[in-house]
Amino acid sequence: MSDETKQPNPSSDWFREALGEKSSTPSPTEELDLLAAENTPPSDAEPASPEPSPPPENMTVTMIRFDGDPGTSTSSFDPIPVVPPREPDPEPTAVMPVRKPKPIPPPPPVEDTELAKPLRSKRKFRWPVVVVLGIAIVAVGVAAAWLPRAVNQEATAVRQSYYNAAAGVRNYLPTAQTGLDAITNPASEPSDVAGAVAIVTQLDSVSLALEQVTGQPLPSVLPLVPSGPIDRLKPLRDRGAILGSAASLQARRLANAYVYRTSAPVLLDPGPLPPVADTQQVNDISVRLASSLAADAAVIADLPDDPSFDALMTLIREQHDRYGNWQNEYLSALTSEDADSATTLLNELAGMKSELASANQSALLAFRSEADIAIVDLAGELEAYMADLTRTP
Repeated sequence: MSDETKQPNPSSDWFREALGEKSSTPSPTEELDLLAAENTPPSDAEPASPEPSPPPENMTVTMIRFDGDPGTSTSSFDPIPVVPPREPDPEPTAVMPVRKPKPIPPPPPVEDTELAKPLRSKRKFRWPVVVVLGIAIVAVGVAAAWLPRAVNQEATAVRQSYYNAAAGVRNYLPTAQTGLDAITNPASEPSDVAGAVAIVTQLDSVSLALEQVTGQPLPSVLPLVPSGPIDRLKPLRDRGAILGSAASLQARRLANAYVYRTSAPVLLDPGPLPPVADTQQVNDISVRLASSLAADAAVIADLPDDPSFDALMTLIREQHDRYGNWQNEYLSALTSEDADSATTLLNELAGMKSELASANQSALLAFRSEADIAIVDLAGELEAYMADLTRTP
């Protein structure tokens, strides 16, 4: 046998087995692959015999020599190459044939009568929307027509309230004149003068009602609504308030006149006084005069201020000051038993009272003329005011 080293034929089976490239029997994985290849259509089938994979890169091939007889050689061999261990084959998986899905038939047609009304309708609008829009349009139209009318009605109601209050004052003015006459007439009976109190109270009541109704705020108006009828009430409201205040002033002045009419006669009136008196009588008269002076001071403090009675008020205060001094002089005359001086002092007191009564009557008559003119003028203004309230705005 030649010593020349020859490379074994790679196509030999035993050589491939020695290299670990191909086993003499197919592995389970190969059997499954072959079975799948048989069940696969020709167009999708893989090649029947795959090409051998190249030998591993880390494998070393060593050339050996033998004597020509592969089975009986007694010559020594070089070490047989060691094949690197192979990784374990993956678990066999069954390859199922790929089937095309069965087509799903379309659903049967549904008749139009079986659908709900919204689905069956071919309109592009909905009846609820149309109804809502219609209601909104009607509401706007009604509001546009009703709101101005409501404003007019409310303004008319306010005018009516002004008219009623003004009429209450106007209709009571004649009665107020009778009360004025009872207070200022020198010939009036005490009962007539006392009855004037109720007249003055009622006049003040109706005057206050006019002031209150014209002092209330005007009704409010919504935006975009004509406010002309309400705006025209402003001058009427202010005018009515002025007239109500004027009527209240007349009621107060009548009350002032009543106070002066009833207060002046009780001043400087300690009762009958003697020109002479013993010691006990002097003591009693002294107490009586002191009480009279204190009572007069209280009455004067309650007298109201009124331009028509300013002169009378001045006289009353002067006489009250003199009345205090007069008491001391009179008591001294009684104590000294000076009858002439006591008599002179008594005549002086009577003259003071007469002067006060005359001044009071003059002030009342002057007030009567002034108040009567004011009442007549107030009646005319109220009538004109009521006529303006009844005019169509």
